[in-house]
Formats: sequence, structure tokens, C-alpha cells
Amino acid sequence: MAITGSLPLSLYQAAIEGTEGTIQAATRRIPMMGGVLTENIERQFPQEIRNSLIANYRSFPTKRWVELSGMEAAPTFEDLPWFLNFFISNQTAGAPTALAAFKYDFKPRDGGRVDDLKSATWEVGNTTQNYAVNGAVGTRFEMGFGVGAPATMSVDFLGRIATPQAATSALADRVTEDINGALAIAYIDTTTIGSTAVTNVLDAKVSIETANTQFWALSGNLHPIDRYRNAARKATVECTLAFTDTTEYAIFQTVSSANTPRKIRLRVNGSAISGASGGQTKQLTIDLYTVWQEAPFGEQDGLNVVKFKGESMYDTTAATDFSIQVINALSSVAS
Repeated sequence: MAITGSLPLSLYQAAIEGTEGTIQAATRRIPMMGGVLTENIERQFPQEIRNSLIANYRSFPTKRWVELSGMEAAPTFEDLPWFLNFFISNQTAGAPTALAAFKYDFKPRDGGRVDDLKSATWEVGNTTQNYAVNGAVGTRFEMGFGVGAPATMSVDFLGRIATPQAATSALADRVTEDINGALAIAYIDTTTIGSTAVTNVLDAKVSIETANTQFWALSGNLHPIDRYRNAARKATVECTLAFTDTTEYAIFQTVSSANTPRKIRLRVNGSAISGASGGQTKQLTIDLYTVWQEAPFGEQDGLNVVKFKGESMYDTTAATDFSIQVINALSSVAS
């Protein structure tokens, strides 16, 4: 008899939900490099006086929810816009640019009380059993770049219930192009973002916390019935710079009332898009506006380095505190 449940036959598939919390058949395979499904069932154990040294005689469940944590993937120009619908803003259709290219601009909503983040149904499992996790909302997104290394991406989701069911079949592998983090260009500016390419950034990491929280009510169910944002969201940036000059550290030491703004841009260019004008390539651009909060010295590969860290801060010219733009050849990432 063949043993089921082997790791090579595991799968991750997903779809953007039309109605949040309603199971949607998967529309795409998501090649993951890791991840853990944890279904939590919270139980209460009444502590009773029973003339006994046995601690528990009864228990009853009070809450139920699912975590999809530590999900790691190699980011691609085609899949990244799909993921960002769960972490920044809703944009499943690209804006035409350069004839045959499409631009996806993700900026956090900063007014109008708009909360348009999408939810997903994730299909997670293997040859023993597949589970559909409905109402999955993004809580953490992280992307990293480093010298001599591919780009990295990890995400976390909160879902409602893991329902045993067969995986959606006949989903074809899509043609995608990896985002090569080793080709990233780093810019650090005070006034106009993207003006000054710096040559001593060794690695960079951008993290987004959505502040998505699940909502329970007396609805006859143990699982959450909705979600909400319990705080304003933010992004953080961490950059390791070789200490080959004093520019950034001197700016960190500037402790005036306003401090000196740091406008960070990370850009990666991909292959040329067929039929696009002006030699337009696939492209990822991450912009983040901050001031340095921390700058400890360290050592890396025999170099003295400084590890700068800051939180996103609203910039009046950009009218946002961070943004991510992706250009690819897809008119839509809805499916």
C-alpha cells in the first residue's frame, strides 16, 4: 500500500473570494516553499470542587479559527500583484501602459474610511486530505532583497474554518518570471525619491502589518463571522549598509524636531515585455517614506555595517507613506 501525505505531493491553491467567507474554488496554483496550517479550537475547562484530585471533568469549545503562517514563496512579477490585494489595496486589473504592458499601483487607502482588502479561499493539503480555508485575510507581508540572493517573500493569513474537501482539479501551471533580488537597485533620498542610487546597500527588507483582526459575535457559530482593522496599518523598512561612508549615519544622528526624511526606493527590472513600447520591461518598484529610528553597528562578511530601521510616515508630495508598483504583461490578476 502506498503511503499518502508525503511532502512532495502537498499543494497550495487559492482564489480571491467574491463574497468574503464564502468558499471559492481555487483558480490558481501557488508554488510555496513552506507554510503551516494551524486550526485553533479554544476550550474552557471548568474548575470544580468535586472532592477529587482530578483537574478536569468537563470541557466545552468557545472559539474556532485557522492560521496559515510562515508561508514562503519565490515572488514573481505575475503573482505579486495578486498577493498585494490582501495586504495593501484592491487592484485586480492593471492599467495599460507602453502599449502591451500593464501597471499595478498599490497604495494604502488614506481617506474616506475605505477598507477594501480582499479575502481568499486557500486550498491546502496533500494526498491524505485537502482542506479549504475560507475567509482568509492577510495579516503580515514581508519581502526581502540581498546581494547574491533571490528575492524572498513570506505571508501570514487568518481564516475561519478548515473544511475537508477535494482540491480543485485541472489547474494548469502558469508562466511566471521570478523577481531576481540580486538585480535590485537601491535609492535613498531626502527630497525627490528615486534620484540617488546608492552603492553600499547589502540587503533590504520591507514588512507590512495589516492590523486585520477576526470578529466573533453571538451567531450560533464558534468561528469568526467577519474581520476588522483594530489599528492603523504601517510598513517597516530595514536596510543593511556597508559603513563605507558616514552619510546615512550622520543623518540618523540629526535629531532636530522634524528629523531628516529618508525616501527609500527599491527597484528590480525583469525581461522586456513583448510588444511594449520604449523597451518597457517587467518591473517592481517599492517606495517607502520614513525617518531612521535605529542604526546599530554590526559585522557582515568581514565588513563593518550599520543596520538602519524605520517605520513608514506620510509624505505630502507622494500623498502616501508607502507604495508598491508592479508592471507585467497581464491585464488582470483576478483569477
